[in-house]
Amino acid sequence: MDKQAKIAIKYLAIFALIVSVLIMCFVFASHDVSLDANSVDEDITHLYNITINNTDSGQAANITQVNITLSGNFNFTADTNGTDALATFSNTSTVLSWTNSSGYVINGSENKSFWFNATAYTPGIYNITVTTLNSSGTQETIIPITVNDKTAPAVTIVYPANATNYSLTSIDFNLTVVDNNRTDSCWYTLTDGVANSTMSNTSVTAWNATNSSIGEGTYTAKFYCNDSDNNINNSEQATFTIDTTYPLISYGVGTHSDRVNNLTEDFIYVNVSVTETNEDTITFNLYYFNSTSVNSTSHTDSTRTINWTGLTTDETYYYNVTVNDSAGNSNTTATYRISLNDSTNPLIDYGTLTESNIANISQSNVYINVSVTEKSEDTITFNLYYSNSTSLNSTSYADETRTINWTGLDDGVYYYNVTVNDSAGNSNTTEIYKITLDIVAPSISLSKSSSTKNSIIVSYSCSDTTSNVSSCSLSSSSGTVSGSTISGLNCGNSYTITVTAGDYAGNSLSSSPLYSTSGCSSSGTYTSPSWTKTYVVTDEQFEEGYTKELAKKHRFKIKIDTTYHYIGVTELTSATAKIDVSSTVQQATLSIGDIQKFDVTEDGYYDLSVKLNGIEANKADISIKSIREKVTEEVEAEEEEKEELVEEVGEIAEEKGLTWLWVLIIVIVVLVLIGVGYGVKKKKE
Repeated sequence: MDKQAKIAIKYLAIFALIVSVLIMCFVFASHDVSLDANSVDEDITHLYNITINNTDSGQAANITQVNITLSGNFNFTADTNGTDALATFSNTSTVLSWTNSSGYVINGSENKSFWFNATAYTPGIYNITVTTLNSSGTQETIIPITVNDKTAPAVTIVYPANATNYSLTSIDFNLTVVDNNRTDSCWYTLTDGVANSTMSNTSVTAWNATNSSIGEGTYTAKFYCNDSDNNINNSEQATFTIDTTYPLISYGVGTHSDRVNNLTEDFIYVNVSVTETNEDTITFNLYYFNSTSVNSTSHTDSTRTINWTGLTTDETYYYNVTVNDSAGNSNTTATYRISLNDSTNPLIDYGTLTESNIANISQSNVYINVSVTEKSEDTITFNLYYSNSTSLNSTSYADETRTINWTGLDDGVYYYNVTVNDSAGNSNTTEIYKITLDIVAPSISLSKSSSTKNSIIVSYSCSDTTSNVSSCSLSSSSGTVSGSTISGLNCGNSYTITVTAGDYAGNSLSSSPLYSTSGCSSSGTYTSPSWTKTYVVTDEQFEEGYTKELAKKHRFKIKIDTTYHYIGVTELTSATAKIDVSSTVQQATLSIGDIQKFDVTEDGYYDLSVKLNGIEANKADISIKSIREKVTEEVEAEEEEKEELVEEVGEIAEEKGLTWLWVLIIVIVVLVLIGVGYGVKKKKE
């Protein structure tokens, strides 16, 4: 080791020795602090005496300042401070100081006391800090102080209120409890401690209990609350009454009976009797007939009579009396009506829902509503009469009924009115109204009188036995209607002919049968051809369908129901055949392949189907078959158009002969040329 290293180690050892000496001086220096009491009661002013024993020696150990710091829970009492040391006192709200700027407060090895009064307000453990100062530094001593809880919980009764009556069968007891520490338990008694009931806390401060079987009577509820330090509050109580019985009240001697009329006086006297232990208020009420208040007088002194004077005559009044008890139970007398010198007739009129006079209605009931103006109405009577003035029903009401509905009535004419009278004998009656009830539609008579091939003549009429016919009209699915004649029709076809009838009660009815025009012929009068041959077709053949070639003036004979009918060929060309159907004559011209249906029974259904299969060697190949299909106007129109077209084609064929064949040859040649040209073009490509 070199010389410089040895020197460094020497100085380091000297420095360590000096530091050790200084530390030993501080460690062994001591200021012993003691307090005469470490436990006090809250809210009690206590004398705190703190002794400081300075065990240091030497001039540097003298204590020059003593500070005592109080927790914020302590309140220092002014002018209660003292000491046996040589010091000057000063203080703030929380720091008490003793100082000696020219010397010392406590000499070395001395024992001095410092005292003062203070009050702690909140229970708990708090600190008093004692700080001593000398030239060596500062020494701090912490003294814990236990503040004991000596305050019982603060109890506020929320419910029930003291000196209060309740109309209850179950009551909730509610308290607000505040304590310095924590409320441990609460209970109540209604029997001065003979029986106690536990309460529950729903929050830190809220305590409650429910008594769901409390009976009527007056009770004193005493409440007890204890905190965790066993401080108990037993000073709160509330007296209350349970009353669930309604007061009894009735009119007494001197009160007029209900609905007294035409009193020749201008006052109303009312007397009542009341049975109620806890009566609170009695109220006498007087009203006009429209419920507007004339007077309302209340008393809290058990008054039982009132006399309203100076009232208007020729007026109707209503009155009643209400009494209630302090628990909120109440009762009211019946409302009486009284009339003073009533000489005015009631006013009555039909309401808006009543049918107008001389009404014709399609219904089986009569509904009436009326409006009445009357202050002292007694009875209202609704009267219903037959057309001969015999009474059907008379119904009276005494409860101001304003409507009636007579139901289940037969068709016919009725009369009604309404009478109202007041309690003074004055009355009034509505006008007598007439009403006709009719739910049956009119009757219609419709038949076919005659027909031609272009027209149908019918006979029709409408009738109604109750409210009479308001309209009776004739219409047709086709053609023009004039009077009882429908014209502009096609021969041998069926048409829907309609008669519509309405009555004054609003009922209506229509009848729409199918009627046919006469069969088609060259003149207006049909002339039967001289048939040269007739083929009889059996019922079975007709049902299954029968086909045969017919020459001109040849025909089939068939039977539909019990009537025989004929189907024959009257005219024949190379393209068409004219078919004649009788007994009810109908004619049609068919082209090859056409099918024609015929209604020969005039019941709205086709009975016969005729098809032209072909024409060869001056014979028509014809198929006939029995059918049952409903006739529709669309089908008829199509058949009429087809028949007209066939007739036109037949006429052209007759006039032009074989022109159609030349036209067909030319069309074929043109098509061949087009085909050849197309083939050449494809070959070039």
